[in-house]
Amino acid sequence: MKRPIAWPLMAIVLVTGCDAVYTRQPIGDEPLALETAQWQGTWLNGEVVMLTTVLDADNGKLQTAWLERGETGARMEVVVGEVRHSGERVYINSLDEPDEADESAPESGSPPYYWARIQVEERKMTVWMPRMEAFRKAVEEGRLPGRIDADENVVLDRLEPDHLALIDSPEANLLQWSEPLVLVRVGD
Repeated sequence: MKRPIAWPLMAIVLVTGCDAVYTRQPIGDEPLALETAQWQGTWLNGEVVMLTTVLDADNGKLQTAWLERGETGARMEVVVGEVRHSGERVYINSLDEPDEADESAPESGSPPYYWARIQVEERKMTVWMPRMEAFRKAVEEGRLPGRIDADENVVLDRLEPDHLALIDSPEANLLQWSEPLVLVRVGD
């Protein structure tokens, strides 16, 4: 079983022993300059509460903290990610550094970036996760550059603007457009 994907703002979306879509570089042309008043706060989705802190507004660095219940009790998780954009498209990226003992870690090479499409407006954050099977098919058909690794993960190669347009297209249905993660800011 893979360890949880711990993207900033994605604490409640965990990989449950399944496959992942990742890249070897963050998605987005450049860091998004974050407005602290918009990105920093306490966010709620169901029973999960996350605290976000803007660490470096100019470079899109965002820290997320949440509590996770484990076999030995509760523990705090803290992750730093990078918010990047390509034009109007905004993505959250988090470098996953597998534990040394994690035998299910992705194949050798640079550590993977897990990512999602994100939109923040007013007091609402919407996150669209990749649809694993749709990405697998797009890579197999050559519509997206990449490969399927030995662990059945989709490893995306460098994405060009037309690839990002395809990923962002509701018609291509590569993201979970109909089942986004929606978080509501409940505090600053």
